[in-house]
Amino acid sequence: MKKVALNKVANKFFAGSLVAAALFLSVHAHAANNITKAENDNNKVQIKYTGSNDEYLNFTVSYSNPTGNKFDLTFYDESGDVIYSNTFKDQNFVKRFSVPKSAYQKLTVVVSNANGVDQKKFDIAIRTKQVDDVKISQL
Repeated sequence: MKKVALNKVANKFFAGSLVAAALFLSVHAHAANNITKAENDNNKVQIKYTGSNDEYLNFTVSYSNPTGNKFDLTFYDESGDVIYSNTFKDQNFVKRFSVPKSAYQKLTVVVSNANGVDQKKFDIAIRTKQVDDVKISQL
């Protein structure tokens, strides 16, 4: 019977465990926490992704409306169903919206004047991923 040093076996086991953990964790996803924004042609409407928490994605919608005319703000889901709609007349409109992470893969935001003639449309593609960060320290 061969004698094998316990140290050698422990080192191989530890190295094998690290390789297995690395392979397991290499199939991970990255949550895009980049701050992104979209603006229309004349910078009157701006939609900005402002981050997320465990359950919600947060967006800020800004609209420069110097005349104070009424405008409609509507959110549609990927099926075209209205999930939010309201009419505003703020001159410097800024409002934060929170959307459940797992509820939608695509949203469409439409800002239009009250008669529906002037319309600005934005598509928001939502792809949420999870990141596993593991650190092993020798004691």
